[in-house]
Amino acid sequence: MEDLFQVLTPPEEIMDSSDGFFRRMRPDTPRPSLSESHSDPTSSHRSTENLRRLSNIMYQHGFLSGMYSDVVVRALKHEWKLHKLVLCHNDYFSGMLQGPWLEKDRDTIEINFDDPNVTVEAMTIVLARTYGHFEMGINMRNVCALLATGAFFGDKDLCEACVEFINEDLSKETLQNYFEFADAHYYGTYSDSIIDACFTKLCRDGYDELKDVLTVLPLKWLERILAADCFYVPSEMERYRFIKEVIAKRKSLNVDGSSVESSSRIEIAAKVSGGLPLTPPKTPIRGMRVSIEGLFIGESDSLSPKSTRYDNLVDSSAAVLFGPLTPVDEHTDMDDGGEMLHEGACDHSTEYAEDGESTDSEARSESSTSLRYKVDEPNPYRRMLGHGSIFSHLKFEDLLAIRDDNSILPYTVPERVLQRALWVQQELRCRIESSPDDLVELGLAYDTRDITDARASSPISLAGLSSQDVAIVPADDTDKIDGRRLSDVLSQPVYSHSAIKFPPFRFGAEFTDLRRLHGGCRFYSKTTYYAGSSWVIYLQKIVVDGIPKLGIYLQRWAPDANETPDPLLAPPSHRLSHYLDRRVECKVFFRMYIFFGSSKIRCYVLESKPDLFKNTQSWGWRSHRLFKDALFVEMPRRNDSMRCTVVMGIV
Repeated sequence: MEDLFQVLTPPEEIMDSSDGFFRRMRPDTPRPSLSESHSDPTSSHRSTENLRRLSNIMYQHGFLSGMYSDVVVRALKHEWKLHKLVLCHNDYFSGMLQGPWLEKDRDTIEINFDDPNVTVEAMTIVLARTYGHFEMGINMRNVCALLATGAFFGDKDLCEACVEFINEDLSKETLQNYFEFADAHYYGTYSDSIIDACFTKLCRDGYDELKDVLTVLPLKWLERILAADCFYVPSEMERYRFIKEVIAKRKSLNVDGSSVESSSRIEIAAKVSGGLPLTPPKTPIRGMRVSIEGLFIGESDSLSPKSTRYDNLVDSSAAVLFGPLTPVDEHTDMDDGGEMLHEGACDHSTEYAEDGESTDSEARSESSTSLRYKVDEPNPYRRMLGHGSIFSHLKFEDLLAIRDDNSILPYTVPERVLQRALWVQQELRCRIESSPDDLVELGLAYDTRDITDARASSPISLAGLSSQDVAIVPADDTDKIDGRRLSDVLSQPVYSHSAIKFPPFRFGAEFTDLRRLHGGCRFYSKTTYYAGSSWVIYLQKIVVDGIPKLGIYLQRWAPDANETPDPLLAPPSHRLSHYLDRRVECKVFFRMYIFFGSSKIRCYVLESKPDLFKNTQSWGWRSHRLFKDALFVEMPRRNDSMRCTVVMGIV
């Protein structure tokens, strides 16, 4: 106690509050000016040392020894002898001791916790921080308890440190435990941040590195991730194969048990449509969006006459192998301006019998004035297989392979789903090939305002959604580079693309060894095909006014262009034996999810409203922020890569 008295009242000391500290001064010594106070490093060091001594004495004698305690805090069958004056420094105790509460005048405070994550060790650390002992000692064993306890007592700094530790500690071995912790116990924005970091990690590395984690992930989250646009997978066919592999492994491990087949699973499936707790996006950093005219011009061959009629465009082999194809009824209206408005009129609801055969309810028809696609299948495995992938963009031979795939019986893709995918594919082709060369827009709609569910008992209810709930087409261009929360994306209806007659196209690209990317050269992705054109993603390093920037672009190529990207950098994803979009320009919207190296948890979402694409024209963004994250901050190891998932749609 003598030491404490010496620190508080040293001999010959009077108060000088000009710089917020107590400073030694003789009575006959002139008071130093403000500038002199701040310019004396020796005095500043002495003041810091005095504060350090004060904090240490308060911790040793006040907290550990309980000297002159005036209140006892009891919790978890343990008690701490503390001081009300010091406890007022904590938000939780401050409100209790200074407000109109009974504890204000009591010498004992009882605290009961409903949260099993709060521990004596964590509570001791939180209380010690109130006494100036700021060593947190965060590790894998106590981080969850510290976060839970810190959130209860309002220790913001401790909670933020715990979240940062968890985000940096996410790995194949730890991700599942952290995810289950944040999902089971909600601690406000701290839980949101952890869940979002887990989602980002799973979306980036779930396809390969974290496959085992997805295998044991709760079904309600597994469905969201595997069907999400932001889930990295090279192609839609690879997505189907991956979903099938995950289901097969879950079956072999009996992860879900017999409950996956029972009707009780409907209750769990109904929760899938619920939203996630969200937090506002971080302060964005500006980027730059640019248009680059293509440098390569290629000639194209005529594949088929553009005057071909709609009813002659379906491949005859399709009718032989799949049986008669029933066209999608279409109701066409003309607005006042003469523009054609297309609204789907058929019933897209799908119900499967236990053996996977179609039922009579599949033939049910609905109103021709709204677009509906109700995923009423109660079995989550069948939902994932039948609706997790977008089949209308697959090659015909892939559709055949899926139809004949019996590797994980009784779970198969219903033939009706594949039939409809083939029909939509052929209808899109006939629209493109029958369009005049100068036609820019095909009139394809991506409106989800009418996603509804007619039955209250449906396992996935999409009722009440507005057009803002599922933003398929971006309303504007991204002009700020920011790390967006993927929970914003994953909070949308799981199978929202099933509500669209012509769903968007999705593919993934990966770029490795980016340190080889020098000024002027380009790194190309594999070539992919969509809607009569070939498409690539490429990266380019650009120096503007001495500032290096990384550009990422989506580029359109004619399938038979004479010049193609470097085949060593970008081998074609498959042989382009498709029809050709001969229009001079087409209008396309697109969205990119960019994941940098696995050392950090971050995803950039870049969106482009519908823009005109000529042959070999590129649209994209360039930013110094992207350059820094790609080549310096996010990729300290040589084997790190940048992954990009693209969602695009022709309009």
